[in-house]
Amino acid sequence: LGSLIRYRDAGVWAFEILSGDNMSGPQLRSAFELVRSRVFFGGEMRFHPISDLHARTLVELPEGTLPTIADDVLHAGWSYEPIERGFAYGYLRIIHGRLDPASVRPNQILVTEEVPDDIPVVGALVTSRFQAPLAHVALLSANRHTPDAALRDAITDPRVVALEGRLVRLEVTEAGLVLGEATVEDATAHWAAIRPQHPFSPP
Repeated sequence: LGSLIRYRDAGVWAFEILSGDNMSGPQLRSAFELVRSRVFFGGEMRFHPISDLHARTLVELPEGTLPTIADDVLHAGWSYEPIERGFAYGYLRIIHGRLDPASVRPNQILVTEEVPDDIPVVGALVTSRFQAPLAHVALLSANRHTPDAALRDAITDPRVVALEGRLVRLEVTEAGLVLGEATVEDATAHWAAIRPQHPFSPP
């Protein structure tokens, strides 16, 4: 599973794969070359590793055999990326390393170190790494209308760490994250307002 992304500000066409994709270095190079040979911007295309797993895969290849662009180069000067705007209430949970989807609850606001491959229904998602516009979790958040954003080093941001485990209100705006402690009354009212009014049973 992959995407071709044009980062217009950086002037880059990027080839990206799912963050958890564990194909070998030679397989990655083969896939990259196959795609590059069939697009008009092939000469400008770069592989953009979006996880530590990808960085380890690149070590398998001789240096210079796969044109790449690092996250810090592509997002130089970026500190925040709003994906799905809106607000949510939930218990703030910081995830170091990979996310175990079975441990997630709908009343949680997740702040993750990586961009998860998949995510159950949550109150909101904030990732420490920038997300591709067509990342699976970005599309899930859009379809579910749940706030989603990327904030550089979110898991160590003092504003976030200070509220870990607390009930919070988080809002994703164009200008930045708005995060603060919330009351049970406000959270309960919000959850009641977004709960479907009628039960649904698939045929």
